Amino acid sequence: MKKVLISILILVLIVGAGVGGFFIGKNFKGDGSTSAVTKEAVVEVLDNFSYSAGWIKKDDTATRATSNTQAYEEDVINYDGYEDLIKTYVFFTKYALLNTDVQEKEFYYSTATYTMFDTQYTGNMGLYYEFGENCAFITICDFNSDITITLIVDIQPVQDNTYVMNILTDTSMVNKNYQEGFTIQQLYMDQYANEIYSYSLLTVNTSKTNLTDITIDDVSDMQLFGCDIKTNQLINIYKDEIATEETYNFDALMNVYKEQVSRFSSVTFGNRDYKEIDALEKAYLNIGYQVI
Repeated sequence: MKKVLISILILVLIVGAGVGGFFIGKNFKGDGSTSAVTKEAVVEVLDNFSYSAGWIKKDDTATRATSNTQAYEEDVINYDGYEDLIKTYVFFTKYALLNTDVQEKEFYYSTATYTMFDTQYTGNMGLYYEFGENCAFITICDFNSDITITLIVDIQPVQDNTYVMNILTDTSMVNKNYQEGFTIQQLYMDQYANEIYSYSLLTVNTSKTNLTDITIDDVSDMQLFGCDIKTNQLINIYKDEIATEETYNFDALMNVYKEQVSRFSSVTFGNRDYKEIDALEKAYLNIGYQVI
């Protein structure tokens, strides 16, 4: 399978001091307390992200100096066209974990077909998950596109009473095309699940597999996108702007990506003993697709 792996391989994209989800940040740490990580706890956090984003209804039960940001006056997050993709990962994970037969460190497979604009699509996804300290690592394989996605779901606030969800993908998505490289997306949610207030995406097109000494010269293209409705800022820059950036510079971005990657071990799919589940069909239905 195609996998751009890091030799050190195994949601905080910028090292230094940071703005929300614009990927500049510190090592995020909680208050030192430890909570039991369970499927129910992870589902609750995923639901809170969904409530905050407005994807489902809730039922009863600091600005950096850069010339590349622009004013953003909307009161909803701009996901740069990736919202449905993120929702698919979140809902697929949720419904997999709600299945009482789904267990940690096992491989699962799910398929579903839906129609959109008179065109039929069939999704085929695999899932594997492990629990860490105060977090869960959910690895999803999109067999159709031959890409692997890892969600890092922290079940406690990690900074200033803020929840952060990281989504790492082993391919570049520059210009919405899957190519060699990698991507990290990050969503910030306030502790009360009132809103997701910041979204960030860093996607890098490169054939280099050892990222220990990677430089911007090893990169064909890259994009940093960020939208923050608390600071009313949006950033959308590519390789040429990043090459001359002082705040959102290449090394800072790479350090944050490496930090997240170092938190977990890679998972390979392929020839495995899979157990089939119906989570993908439920995910598509909750997104609003017409499942057939």
